[in-house]
Amino acid sequence: MKNSDNKYLTFHEYTMSRIVSSIPGRIRVRDNKLRNQTTLDRLKTELLNIPAITTLEGNNRTGSLLVWFNKNVVTMPCIEAQIESAVDCMIGKSSSQQRLLAKKNLNRYNKMAMLLFLG
Repeated sequence: MKNSDNKYLTFHEYTMSRIVSSIPGRIRVRDNKLRNQTTLDRLKTELLNIPAITTLEGNNRTGSLLVWFNKNVVTMPCIEAQIESAVDCMIGKSSSQQRLLAKKNLNRYNKMAMLLFLG
């Protein structure tokens, strides 16, 4: 994958994400900066500008935001990209780099595989 400068992204640049869980219709975003209620509220306001998003449930104690969206009007990759972009704009780029098989990512991939197998 290439970035805007037409340079190839490194493995870590490509795999960074604050999305820790996603299933059709629901995505959970987690970041320590979301423990600040003002930051959480600003992000919620920004995300409500995305037409497919229907409901937001934030928890500043855990630094988590649950995003409910209409899965019939948007694809998973599209909504994930929109959410990541909004999060990056509101609270900045992720300071920690995640590995592809980090525990939370592995759980996410297992859930996606399970849904594909059952569907």
